[in-house]
Amino acid sequence: MKKITNIAFLLALIPMIGKLAGFAMGIPASDSQSYFILLHMLLLLIGVFVALRYQPTESSFLEDIKQGMKAVGAYSISNAVFLYFFYKLVDTQYFPNRVAEIIARTPPEKVDSVVQFFTPFNWTTVSLLAWMLSGSLYTVLFTVLHRKVLRKFK
Repeated sequence: MKKITNIAFLLALIPMIGKLAGFAMGIPASDSQSYFILLHMLLLLIGVFVALRYQPTESSFLEDIKQGMKAVGAYSISNAVFLYFFYKLVDTQYFPNRVAEIIARTPPEKVDSVVQFFTPFNWTTVSLLAWMLSGSLYTVLFTVLHRKVLRKFK
C-alpha cells in the first residue's frame, strides 16, 4: 500500500512541477490547460497500471479495483490540494481574469452565477471529481484488461 501511494505522489509531482514552471516562465494557464488534461489522463493510467502490477496474482477482482483506487485517490487528492493552493496563493489573477473574459461574453442576467462558479474552491472540487471519476473508469477497464490479458505475461 505504501509503495503504491508513494508512486502516486511521485506521479502527481509531474504536473505540479509543470504548472509551477509554466507560471514561472509566464505561460498563461489557459494556453496550457488542454495539455495538462492529457497529462493527468496519462499519469492516472500509469498509476493504475503500476498499482495493478504490484497486486499479487491470486487477488480477487475487487481487491484489484481497491488497489487501483488507492493510487487514483492519492494522485487525485494530492493534485487537488496543490491546485487549490496554486490558484489561491500563487496565480491569484487567474480567476479574476477568467471571470472578466467570460463576463464580456455573458448575458447580464447570468453574470452573478459566473462570478460565483469560478473560484479556486469550485475549480478544485470539479477537478477532484473529474480525476476520481476518470480514475475509477480507468481502474475498472485496466483491471479487466489486466485479469484477462496481462496476468498471462507476469
